[in-house]
Amino acid sequence: MKPLSFPWSSADAPRGNGDPVVLASVLRLYRNLHDAPFPERAGKAEQLAVSETVSLTLEQLLPGFCEIPEFAVPVPKNECACMVEQRLVTPDFAKMRFCGQKVRFSSAGNESIQINGGDHLVLSACGAGLTLPVLWERLNTMDDLLSKKLHFAFHPKYGYLSPDPENAGTGLEISLILHLPGLALMDEIKPMLTAFLRLGLKCYGISDAENKFPGNIYVISNRSKMGETEAQLLARLEKTVLHIVDEELDARERLFRKTPMKAEDFCYRSLAVLTHARMISTVEALNALSGLKLAQDRSIAQELIPADLPRWDDLLLQVMPGHVAAKFPDPEVVTKEQRAVCRAEILRRFFGGKSAL
Repeated sequence: MKPLSFPWSSADAPRGNGDPVVLASVLRLYRNLHDAPFPERAGKAEQLAVSETVSLTLEQLLPGFCEIPEFAVPVPKNECACMVEQRLVTPDFAKMRFCGQKVRFSSAGNESIQINGGDHLVLSACGAGLTLPVLWERLNTMDDLLSKKLHFAFHPKYGYLSPDPENAGTGLEISLILHLPGLALMDEIKPMLTAFLRLGLKCYGISDAENKFPGNIYVISNRSKMGETEAQLLARLEKTVLHIVDEELDARERLFRKTPMKAEDFCYRSLAVLTHARMISTVEALNALSGLKLAQDRSIAQELIPADLPRWDDLLLQVMPGHVAAKFPDPEVVTKEQRAVCRAEILRRFFGGKSAL
């Protein structure tokens, strides 16, 4: 499978503020049809009927969305892994693989519609930086349009219904992807994670590697979709993230002012690993890429960074397990050691070393 970009890397994706801390904003709306069982409880005929109903409605109301053909069953594991790494589908969509599963993408590439994942329908929109109002306007417009033809499952007290209780209520999931090397290197990240829990937020890493937050990348999302309106959820998350941006930028300033050697060592050591490593794990690669991004943000070691280096987001995808395994003829049998060797070769190619597979 050819590696693609993150959906927020599309040239037509919205661009917001928050640089250089906020990497991306991702909004998802979970919806289910009122007169059909949830996919996990439905038979194959019922799953296909939902898929056909939704597909026909999308063709009528959102013809600009291009369809990815129905998946074969079972879906190749590595293809699923790549799509999850790219944030093109949810982990549930890749894991459950029901009949009639489809994905449609907008011409811009930053919006998608998943059919028959854990829910009947998941609408997604992505943007670079902090772009919540723009993304919500687009998702809300799509939702209103589809509501004219599709009767979504809704309860007067509990809101939109979903097989996952966390997705019931507004059905709106807001995720912000942040790069926080300053707070991490200043050992100030744990109090912030504790504060997230108090605020009803969840925080997880961009990879399922053993290290919880490799690359100093933190994905912050609302845990519950109930008790607040969409506008309140969006305002609360944006306010929280803007506070984190201020804290991270302040931490970076203090890091370079108080311990400049520690900060520069992190950047230069990261570049050395990216340039010369012969084997490198996902965690180590993401941590080294964190040092590269900090160096780029602070204009450090520019003489060591190739002028034709790919976008940092693209490098991030290149080192993910699924994307590395996709370099091999049979991704399903690639060992962890083989991935580590290939990953190092990929990085050395970009930094002027030996060619990759």
